[in-house]
Amino acid sequence: MYETTWHSPKSSITQALIFLHGRNQSQAATFAIAQPLPNTNTLLVLPSAPQHCWYPDSFLANIKENEPWLSSSISHIDAVIEKIIETGLSTDQIILAGFSQGAALAAEYVGRIRKLKGLIAFSGGRIGPWGCNWEEDTSLSAMPMLFSVATRDPFVPLKRVRETVAHFAQRGANTILETFEEDEHYVRKSEYTAARALFM
Repeated sequence: MYETTWHSPKSSITQALIFLHGRNQSQAATFAIAQPLPNTNTLLVLPSAPQHCWYPDSFLANIKENEPWLSSSISHIDAVIEKIIETGLSTDQIILAGFSQGAALAAEYVGRIRKLKGLIAFSGGRIGPWGCNWEEDTSLSAMPMLFSVATRDPFVPLKRVRETVAHFAQRGANTILETFEEDEHYVRKSEYTAARALFM
């Protein structure tokens, strides 16, 4: 069962940050990763997938191998965004972010569904097998996007992140790619700094 927790800011809300967890990450672990990002005016929203897994296979597997879980997860994120809009915020006040599997889902949502204020993908890229051709061509003009990944990340190939960045740039997004010459799979202080500089 999908669940969502809402963390209201200390001041009046001017934007929302939806942060999507990685595979098998608990709600507490997700909050610990996301918490350094929001400012005092940001509503922090933490959706959670059943068994803490958005889809069962690798993000590089054939799409059908991750269905129907992938479509269900995308639908849940869309419902969360609609609920935020009902509070009075618009899509240009909503940032979608994630780490690892959550970053891949965030990128896939933006790629398929709609433009938002921004996208933050810590160690993640769009979903699909090698050689796939993402067919969407709707404009994402001037949408800021931050991608970051280790060059030898054991779970997320740099090549796929570069492909994702190129795809979104072709659709008009303002993309930034931060890479790190190492093999660790985590969020670094410099990644938080880059994200806050863009959105907070």
